[in-house]
Amino acid sequence: MGLPMALNLIQAGHQVQGFDLAQTQLEAFKAGGGIPVQSASEADKDADAIISMLPASRHVEALYFG
Repeated sequence: MGLPMALNLIQAGHQVQGFDLAQTQLEAFKAGGGIPVQSASEADKDADAIISMLPASRHVEALYFG
């Protein structure tokens, strides 16, 4: 779900930085005009907004609460 949403934002003219554990997703993101980064924490540098797409609440908790 995250890749299609990111690509829609890019197509709408936004600069989007993104991170994914799956290298193939990052490659598709880059091919679509996204800026891949090395970590979730790097993706939020100088961000006006942060959107996360994660599979389950435990992943959300891990991302936001460490």
